[in-house]
Amino acid sequence: MEERTHAEAGKTVPIDHIVIPFQKFLHSQATAGALLIATAVIALVWANSSIGHTYDEFWHTKLTFGFGKYKIAHDLHWWINEALMALFFLLVGLEILVRVRLMDGAFRWPRILPLRLVYWRY
Repeated sequence: MEERTHAEAGKTVPIDHIVIPFQKFLHSQATAGALLIATAVIALVWANSSIGHTYDEFWHTKLTFGFGKYKIAHDLHWWINEALMALFFLLVGLEILVRVRLMDGAFRWPRILPLRLVYWRY
């Protein structure tokens, strides 16, 4: 049995008036570009204003992840440059691998897939 949301069932709840427009906004293709431009403008204005020193302090805010005696603590600048960029390039590399191997490359023909898997391993 399929589950249906309140809006699909014809029922509306008060939160739907907030959530549904927000979901439509997030699913728009232009949203990412608009948010990127807006945050870049905000950062430029903030860094070049009279309170620009707070911009630098923001990037040097310590951020700690961990539990018990196992934790890692670095500033926000490090987390963006090292951790998130490494994750980003890992995901890009995996996407390229999937596109090349599964859609355009050796795994495109299912009949030779087992042979290619054995050959690819060696």
